[in-house]
Parts: sequence; C-alpha cells; structure tokens
Amino acid sequence: MILILALIVVICLLNYVLGSLASIESQEVSNLVQKAKVKWSIEGDENTGFFHGMLKKRKRQMLVRGVSVNGDWVMDPMAIKKEFFEFYSSKFQAFNGIQMAERSNRFSSITLEKALRL
Repeated sequence: MILILALIVVICLLNYVLGSLASIESQEVSNLVQKAKVKWSIEGDENTGFFHGMLKKRKRQMLVRGVSVNGDWVMDPMAIKKEFFEFYSSKFQAFNGIQMAERSNRFSSITLEKALRL
C-alpha cells in the first residue's frame, strides 16, 4: 500500500515537473520571438540577406525536377517547361461562349432600334 502511494506521489511530482518545463519552454520561445522582432527593428535592411536566403531555399524546394510524360520520367528543364506549357495551354484555350443549337421562343427579341438605344 505504501509503495502504491509512493508511486502516486512520484507520478504527481513528475507531472508537475513536466508542466513546469513546458511552461518554461513556452516562455523561452516567446522570448526568442521578441528578440527576433527587436533584432529586425534594429538591423532593418541589413538583415535582408537572411530573408533572401530563406526565399532561395523555398524556391529550391518548390522546383519541379521532373515530370512523367506518357509513363517516361523526364528531367530535362526545357522538356519540363514544354510539358507544362502544353498542359496548361490545353486547359486555358480561348472560350468561344455557349453555342445554342436553336433559338428559344420563350424570350422575345428586341429590335435593332431598341438595341442601339441601350
């Protein structure tokens, strides 16, 4: 019985310590965020190299290194550009509007004279 009570006390103590550590870590993260904001406000444009580096990294991550064309993997940059162009060209062809096979009698037509007055 004493052993069980001792284990319960130890578990409660561990939970308290873990909660305290989480709180301290949260405060530390908040402190680091505030320091970064202060550093940015002081350095201003001097720190743009860092941000350009981040943008370059993002661009490298987003780079398409290859595409599958008819089951073949193509890695040539010009071939990739060509495939993208052909794919999106077919998707965004000029819209010719909706062609009606025959005119509906439900709507009355306006005369040319009325159309010109609009």
